[in-house]
Amino acid sequence: FYPIFYQTYLSFHEYTLYTTIPKFVGISNYLTVVRDPIFLTAFKNALVWTFLSVVFQIGLGLGVALLLNKPSLAGYRIFRSLSLLPFVLPPVAIAVTWKWMYNPLYGLLNYIIISMGGQPINFLSRKLALYSVTWVNIWKAFPFYALFILAGLQSIPKEIYEAARMDGANTIAIFRYITFPLLRSIMLIMSLFATVWTFNYFDLIYAMTQGGPGHATEILATLAYKNVFLKLRFDYAATIGVYMFLINMFLVIGILTLSRRERS
Repeated sequence: FYPIFYQTYLSFHEYTLYTTIPKFVGISNYLTVVRDPIFLTAFKNALVWTFLSVVFQIGLGLGVALLLNKPSLAGYRIFRSLSLLPFVLPPVAIAVTWKWMYNPLYGLLNYIIISMGGQPINFLSRKLALYSVTWVNIWKAFPFYALFILAGLQSIPKEIYEAARMDGANTIAIFRYITFPLLRSIMLIMSLFATVWTFNYFDLIYAMTQGGPGHATEILATLAYKNVFLKLRFDYAATIGVYMFLINMFLVIGILTLSRRERS
């Protein structure tokens, strides 16, 4: 609890590397932060980054889990093990690899595009950088959620499916009325964790773009880091951290409210 209270304490004071004694300034830091256009840009980027990441991580995880839910599939166990590789690789190694693949001059993706007669694309330009980095985050994490959904699929009694098929239900109807409703609770829980993890994520974006170009991939975590270690504004960074805490609480309460409604 000490770091939480100390961060809150700093957010109400003026405190930099050159400040000997923190000076109480009330809510001045909070007003300064919300008026900062860079903070507003980072907040908007964080929402886009989090929303796209969570939706596609859970969506792709569900699709892969449905494919893997067939033990008769050739190489089932091998493929299930290999699917976890993106999740267990270090984020910095992933960032370096994808940054090379995205390179407009010698990257693998542009090599393929040029060989097919297309024009090279700067995936880390101001317009595309946020979506390019978001895709790397999706690619990294969706196998983790796929395994959790797969566990949920395998816990559904097979008798329910057999009864539905005997009643004439097709594959789409079985998924809509049986599989998805029974998986909804676990998917809401995973969405909760994915939202908090993604909103606070730092490593991947900073290793790939450092929040650039021109703050195009700046999120609240990278902005707080820069204010601490580059600008030495401990009070400003602490205020951003408190805002992140409040936003996380809002997101968590919203998802938990949805979860309670589903259970009821």
